[in-house]
Amino acid sequence: MALALRPKQIEALAHYMQHQRTADISDPGVGKTAPACVYMQYLYETFNAKSIWMMPKSLLRKNKDEILAFTDLKEDQVIILDGTPKQREKLLNNDKAVIILMGFRRFTDDWKLILEKHPTINALIVDEIHMGGFKNPNNKGTANLFSAMKKIKYFLAMSGTLIDGRLDSCYATIHIIEPRYYANHYSFLAQHCLKDDYGNIIGWFNHEKLGRIFLRHCFRRTFEEVYGAEAKVFIKEKVEMDALSRKAYDEFSDKACLELDEYIAAQLEHDSGFLESPNEAVATLRCYQIMQHPHHFGILKDEELTGKEEAIYLHVQDHLNNKKPLVIFSALIPEQERLVKLLTKWGLRVGLINSTVSSEKRGQIDIDFREGRLDAVIGSPGCMAVGYNWGHVDHIIFPSVDYADVNFVQAYRRTIRGKRDCAVRITILEYYDSIDSRRFRIIDGKSRNRNKVDSTYEVLNLAGI
Repeated sequence: MALALRPKQIEALAHYMQHQRTADISDPGVGKTAPACVYMQYLYETFNAKSIWMMPKSLLRKNKDEILAFTDLKEDQVIILDGTPKQREKLLNNDKAVIILMGFRRFTDDWKLILEKHPTINALIVDEIHMGGFKNPNNKGTANLFSAMKKIKYFLAMSGTLIDGRLDSCYATIHIIEPRYYANHYSFLAQHCLKDDYGNIIGWFNHEKLGRIFLRHCFRRTFEEVYGAEAKVFIKEKVEMDALSRKAYDEFSDKACLELDEYIAAQLEHDSGFLESPNEAVATLRCYQIMQHPHHFGILKDEELTGKEEAIYLHVQDHLNNKKPLVIFSALIPEQERLVKLLTKWGLRVGLINSTVSSEKRGQIDIDFREGRLDAVIGSPGCMAVGYNWGHVDHIIFPSVDYADVNFVQAYRRTIRGKRDCAVRITILEYYDSIDSRRFRIIDGKSRNRNKVDSTYEVLNLAGI
């Protein structure tokens, strides 16, 4: 027997049924997945419309389980499209399939073939659409999304963070729902962005128009509406950088740019080693790398701990004593890998989730963590900020952060999956006299932009903690 929806989820389902194309922009943790599952069964039973459900690959297994739990559909009616070309061809030959789940890349590459094999597909559901690479309206993924929607009637985007840094991150969703608001992306920019004399975007305006569009076409419930105030406490721990790292850091810091840009953020997970600094942007990136994983460059010996690692060691001792689980979000792969080694050495059973770990292995790590076979999970906000329900965790540590306010919020909300009995403790590590503070100010500024569109979004104050 299928699980029942909660009252607020029934409200969401009613909204989907009344709008052929819409978005659910409710906060993370309020339960968007379950009504989406029931909605797809409704479309099939009422209009004979099969569905494509696109999402980050890490959610594929979880969301298939949700479909089977909340609907009357059978195992062979729900398929995950992945694997080799022959495996995918065999899956698509399953005429019983009602819902086809896939990652963003698979949709971009195969949507024409999928519609050819299953001509009754007439609905596209996109989970965590802000992670699908659709923020750039001129790339291949967005072009294919627009083309597919010319052949598909129903559309539901799901994201608690539809505005992800830039206001135009929501353009693709708005264009699909109602293209008459903006003739094209250039029209959107003309109505919302400020540029300098060189064509660089330096600010955003007219947030109120986006707020009115969201209010008219989208469904939103805040976490507070569903569960009451979030039970969370932010704690900033400032620590000293070790002497050797400080010396290397200072050599680059004078060259580092005053403001950090999106280019650097894109490089963080593709760290290939220590290079000379040809410009200010690279100098800034090198500063952050030196701060977070100096061992990678031979600045510190393997047995030497950084200031942040010493702080983490003290927290680990507490967790060894109280036997409570721990989650650490880190923005850099070398830092993540070193922390796995350190926490294992210190006595914790640790799992790693980042872009180098397969979806299947991530799913098993998630299960092992929830069932107590792992004591801690370490990984990147981009990979661990969606899809995981870790309400049993009451302590998170951020030794580093990326530039996305949405990743930060989504990350700590992995532990706030409903009303908590106790507040989750969110420990943020910051080096004195470092570019950590600049990064926090950028995240704070992005959250203020979202708040100007919809005042129910939280304004972060990481720099002021």
